[in-house]
Amino acid sequence: MKKILSFSLLLAVLFPSVVLAQANIPLDTWRTHFSYLEVQELAVAEERIYAASDNGLFYFDTEDNSLTRLTTSDGLSDAGVGILAYDEPTQSLLLVYRNGNVDVVQEGEIFSIKTIHEAAIPGERSSNDAVFEGRYAYLAMDYGISKLDLALHEIEESYLNLGSAGETTEVYQLAIWNDSLFAATEAGLLANALQGANLADFNNWRRYPVVGQVAGRGNTLAVAEGKLYAGVDGEGLFVYESGQWSPTTFQTDQEFRALEASETGLLITLEEEVHIFQPEQAESMEVESRLVDAPHEALLDRSGTLWIADGSNGLLGGKPGGSFNAFVPSGPLADVPVKLYTANEQVIALFNAAGAEGNGLSGFSVFSEGSWQNYIAGQAGMPAFVDFTDVVYNPVNKRYYFSSASDGLLEWSPATGEFVQFAAGLPGMALAATADGKTPVTALAVDAAGVVWMVQPQVDVPLVSYKPADGRWLGYLRNTGRAGAALQLLALPNNDKWLRLPGEGGVLVFNEEKDVYRILGEENNEGDLSEASVTTLAEDLEGQIWLGLAEGINYIPNPYTVLTDANVNAALPVYDRRALLSAERITALAVDGGNRKWIGTPNGLWVFGDYGDTLYHHFTSANSPLPGNYIVDISVRPQNGEAFIATQQGIVSYRSAATVAEVAPAASVKVFPNPVYPSYEGMVGITGLPRDAIVKITDASGRLVKELQAEGGTASWNMTDWRGRRPGSGIYMIFTASEDGEEALVGKLAIIN
Repeated sequence: MKKILSFSLLLAVLFPSVVLAQANIPLDTWRTHFSYLEVQELAVAEERIYAASDNGLFYFDTEDNSLTRLTTSDGLSDAGVGILAYDEPTQSLLLVYRNGNVDVVQEGEIFSIKTIHEAAIPGERSSNDAVFEGRYAYLAMDYGISKLDLALHEIEESYLNLGSAGETTEVYQLAIWNDSLFAATEAGLLANALQGANLADFNNWRRYPVVGQVAGRGNTLAVAEGKLYAGVDGEGLFVYESGQWSPTTFQTDQEFRALEASETGLLITLEEEVHIFQPEQAESMEVESRLVDAPHEALLDRSGTLWIADGSNGLLGGKPGGSFNAFVPSGPLADVPVKLYTANEQVIALFNAAGAEGNGLSGFSVFSEGSWQNYIAGQAGMPAFVDFTDVVYNPVNKRYYFSSASDGLLEWSPATGEFVQFAAGLPGMALAATADGKTPVTALAVDAAGVVWMVQPQVDVPLVSYKPADGRWLGYLRNTGRAGAALQLLALPNNDKWLRLPGEGGVLVFNEEKDVYRILGEENNEGDLSEASVTTLAEDLEGQIWLGLAEGINYIPNPYTVLTDANVNAALPVYDRRALLSAERITALAVDGGNRKWIGTPNGLWVFGDYGDTLYHHFTSANSPLPGNYIVDISVRPQNGEAFIATQQGIVSYRSAATVAEVAPAASVKVFPNPVYPSYEGMVGITGLPRDAIVKITDASGRLVKELQAEGGTASWNMTDWRGRRPGSGIYMIFTASEDGEEALVGKLAIIN
């Protein structure tokens, strides 16, 4: 158990309204970018409606109509809420995470309980449901049931192996009725007395058939008007009376998601609908709203407003029989993107409905000026374009291009919002259809002239170009089947095209003007790669091509000569006298404005210097806000140094001090924060500098306070002088040296102590 925040601090951090969109964050800080559309859990806590999505948590304040996101930065111990519940008698907000960690919020303090997470319990620790009784909360878990003391903030005991033969059985939902604890489990419906019985002994649990033909299939439980009800998937609602289960008038062929008692009757949440059932009248009313698409839970608040956790449209609120509104903080469509991409300081995230972590939505999300804008396939003027594979920005016509494994090419103009789709069959188009009628495009690139390049698999002409300026389409590498299998495409300034091939295919380099291509693999003088299984490509600021491999990293020092030199051999970066990350599978590569390499692996995120010989960071879920260690993709906003990282559990970003260098420092240098107040303990950023510039900070009399060197176009100052002390209040001058050694004043900084 650990107290995280004091009462006064928690009120200041967790519970007031906050601005959700923040264009920039301070240096060396993180922010999360979770999706809030797939809400799965609800809790009504007086004037606040708490809602949990797959990784995100937020609340809606009914008094001031504000939305507030909550993360580990606010004192929560984890992300990924499995149980979210509120107990009014003890004024306890309960959060049980999917890994077994528990937070209890009481009177402005967060109590973190790690007993379940750290216990030697075999199998999963996922959490499913909770019921309250006096000072205790009973938790339905994958391994059984745990009893939580809300006063002492500790797990008092757990009941494991509740199956009929003492085997582990998953517990779905709990209810307390007539002094007994009822549990809907994968082994059937169980019950045991709360007093005078050993709940840890599986022999003491009574086992109930709901009805004869579907024995033990009670998945949801609730107590209403003194009676116990069970929802049986594919059958309907049953009531326990006179020692036996009987069907009610509410029957359905859908699966039950939740049962909740309310003043107006039982709230029944099915996989596609929400109903209000009145047992005495044996009547039910379906909640009608176009927003109710994939409900998970429904609750009523004190005012009679019905709140619904919807898996597609977020938190829904409205009066039964009236209209509903969606309340969703800014966030992307889903948590796990197909790809991240940055252009014009915008971050694009692609999502597919077929993804294992998706919420059934295909489309893309754009992060700009601190908030996300979502574009859903088939809605608001966007074509029904699905199966996204890649995205690229064309600076010549200022449009984005998206590719699909089935639907061809999609052009989007951010300025006008117009979409244009290109698919096989249009006159003059080089795109071809496969035997099943689809138009697959797997990878995209844009060259310096604004020509869009794309890879097509399973067709005769695998490499296609499209020039938007005149609408001209051309095809290349006819009958070169290996090119059609390419998973990534780079267009270099010398017109070479680099195609990353799958498996152990290496890299194909092609130039349409020379009409020649070459395969780089493991052979000496033909690439000399450490291995031919290339997982990702990236071009750095020096024009070198870095290759992520199934084990380790290589780079090509002179990529522009690959098609002209007889001998081409890769270089092996070395760190700490060993081949760089030679035991790691490289899942993602990105280059920031300081030419540093951001490298994703299944074991976290690494940040190395220009040639991999300097390690700046190794971030994992244990030492940072990364929600998971498997890195799916990385994309860096070069102007402000913010790196967006997609993991298998969601997207986060980290703002480093490395930014792209500016040409005219005196006119473009910015200092932030400015002024610096006494409470500030972070880094001061100086951006807009020439690449790797020397920066000198002096006091008003010209005395040197600190000398720094920029990372790319940004220098960061830890607010100490050359003796390690914090400077006093005053105005400080910031100088940078030009190439000829001349120093120029580029900024001033006010410090207030």
